[in-house]
Amino acid sequence: MRNKVETTLTTAVLVGLLAGVSNAAIIAQYNFTGGSAASTDGETNSVASDMTKPASSDWGFSGSTNTAYARSNATTASEAAAIVAGDYFGFTVSPDFGYEMSLAELSFTNLHNNTGGGTSDTGAQMSFFVRSSANGFASNIGPTFTLNYGDSVAEPPISLADPAFQAITAPTEFRLYVYDSGIDLFQNGGRYDNVLLQGTVGLIGSTTSSTSFQEGASPTVAYTHDAVYIRQTQADVNQNGDGDQEMIVGFTHNADEMRALLEFDISAIPATDTIDSVSLILRTESPQGGQGGDITINVYQYGFDIDEATATWNAPGAGDPTPGGTLGALLGSSSFDPTAQGVDVAFTDALFNAAVEDALNGDGYLRLLLARSDNSGSGNRFARFDDETVSTLGFRPELIISHAAPIPEPATVSLLALGGLSLLRRRRTR
Repeated sequence: MRNKVETTLTTAVLVGLLAGVSNAAIIAQYNFTGGSAASTDGETNSVASDMTKPASSDWGFSGSTNTAYARSNATTASEAAAIVAGDYFGFTVSPDFGYEMSLAELSFTNLHNNTGGGTSDTGAQMSFFVRSSANGFASNIGPTFTLNYGDSVAEPPISLADPAFQAITAPTEFRLYVYDSGIDLFQNGGRYDNVLLQGTVGLIGSTTSSTSFQEGASPTVAYTHDAVYIRQTQADVNQNGDGDQEMIVGFTHNADEMRALLEFDISAIPATDTIDSVSLILRTESPQGGQGGDITINVYQYGFDIDEATATWNAPGAGDPTPGGTLGALLGSSSFDPTAQGVDVAFTDALFNAAVEDALNGDGYLRLLLARSDNSGSGNRFARFDDETVSTLGFRPELIISHAAPIPEPATVSLLALGGLSLLRRRRTR
């Protein structure tokens, strides 16, 4: 653990820090793992519906590719026709009663490839665009993305800074449209994957903020944290200085298991705040082919002090007697394709909230251990993630915590005009 800098933050300073934070909690997340249409978001004060699709067998959720797909023989050839035909995947997010949402951005990956047997037309194109009930579905949100055959693109996030997406108290629907270039083949199709909606949810009238912890970026450019992986076959070797700027989690063909350790100083968040949601986002890098299908990585609470410069498999944390690290409470899981490069993998679950509260009530450090959920099978089954030293700041590990300040106790209101009575309002609690 790096030396903790003791600071006292006034309200003005804290607000100033949070004002520069553009990241937010995960309100809806669709990875379509195993063909599931359910959201895996961890925001506890809102509900994200299952993803919906047209009533057609040529639209669906693939358990083999973990995507939402639409075949071109069941789509139209223009944006206007797609709107009339209702050719979209849709989902709705709803704040709980008494809460409001302010949305930040919507992101996803688009693919254009074969969705069935036979020969595809490589000259075809598929296009994708988004509309929302927030503006009555009157116009597109963000650009139209057009892919040639074989393309797989993590699209730039669509900003939702427009006032229509702020302080929302009603259910809000998003529609992810697909249309083709007029080549209608069963084998050609467009896909959505890694659909991610971010924002904040808080009590109506309360002050809800999302604080991002990312080395060299936020809450300040001076912020640092620990990140290192440990390796079973090099049990006494510290991997921090290998120069690869990565964390590897999983195992290799020769039963060499690898895990990752992360430690974030989160003391900038007042211990009196209510924790609404927590998300850990890691970016995949340097894929290695031939790994088979998706893998599942788990995040556990870790109860020992971490030093990235000395941690090894046999001595992962200060005082930890277990080689590979003692697993604490399971906080979240994510399944994804380990051969996909440049994809943000999000770990988010309501179980994270208690771990953050424990950290804030303790020394202010959230410590995490990442491990593959199942080490059975053969061959290479691991994922590579960018670590905190990679040159692109946005690719570094990021911890996002959405939290709300307590609603102040209102002052006593004297009602002299009503016979000297006074009214005391009670503070709202959650």
